[in-house]
Amino acid sequence: MSNQNRRPRNKDGSIPKCLVCGKDAIKHINRRRWHDTCGNKKECSNYLRLSKMQVTKSAPEFAKVARKAALKTAVIKRNTIIDGQTLMMRTAAKIRAANLLIDETGLSGYEKASRKAVSKVRESNEKNGCWIPVEQQSAHRQYELAHRAATRKFDLTVLNNYDLRGPGGVQGAFHIDHKFSVHAGFIHNIPPEIIGHICNLEMKPWRENLIKSRRCDITIDDLLEAIKQYERDMK
Repeated sequence: MSNQNRRPRNKDGSIPKCLVCGKDAIKHINRRRWHDTCGNKKECSNYLRLSKMQVTKSAPEFAKVARKAALKTAVIKRNTIIDGQTLMMRTAAKIRAANLLIDETGLSGYEKASRKAVSKVRESNEKNGCWIPVEQQSAHRQYELAHRAATRKFDLTVLNNYDLRGPGGVQGAFHIDHKFSVHAGFIHNIPPEIIGHICNLEMKPWRENLIKSRRCDITIDDLLEAIKQYERDMK
């Protein structure tokens, strides 16, 4: 718990009670203060943490607080120097090193970690009430999430100009484009695994990708044939 949640002994000298179950709260080590709960992490502490998190995130001032905390962290990372390098530089070097370590599956350490974290991030945010569960979202949104999950199984760095991937509006930046569009796949009930397949992906300049919008560059038959050829080549 943060400092603002630590409580001194009650005025009558008794130990404060857990705010969830009513049992005696646990004391901070070497301090004359008590936690807000009895220390039951699976029930009381977690319940209290999640409830406070939801209240905080729903508050209108949360965005300002989060931005202030992020800026403070950035300043610390830029000003803290270890072995001649700032923490910001060390973090960037660590990420670059992870991206250079490619295993037998063709994925870097950073990519493997990010793919592994996706399901945990969604599970955590749904549990905390920050994200709407997938099953409660629209059919189109569920389709988008499904085809993205299928795409994450492939090493996209093999795509031409993938190293030029960037946000729209940046000179020379490329976007990932679906040759057979996601919208058409949804309308025609094409399995999301087909739409998210690497054979349906290519890198395209961001302006061209925006102009293309929902149009398809290939037919579904062309895509299915490309996938069959890809699977034959992988054997």
